[in-house]
Amino acid sequence: MTEIDKVKYDEKMNSLKNRIIEKTINISELEDERLCLMMVKRDMMMSHTKKVLEDCFTDELKDKIKNIKLFDEYSELVKDEMILDLVFEFIRDNELEKSDMLNDTLLEERS
Repeated sequence: MTEIDKVKYDEKMNSLKNRIIEKTINISELEDERLCLMMVKRDMMMSHTKKVLEDCFTDELKDKIKNIKLFDEYSELVKDEMILDLVFEFIRDNELEKSDMLNDTLLEERS
């Protein structure tokens, strides 16, 4: 390889390297711009959704929701049911433990 060929090769390699760096920078800038646009889109969608929801709740509907008060009426029932479930679960667990202990005792007596 002659000196001229080596210089041409080095120039081409440097040129390619610079082009790659330039494209990488362009890609990064485009990704940043894409993210910004996506954020703007999300914000616009959220604002629109909020407005639609606010428009859906008329005064009449708000009044009906206040009058229903489902949670207040049924909260005691739900709480009582949960307590009963816990008690039954505790009893079942204790019965299982007792039966296991009885089985162990019987096995010990047989041996």
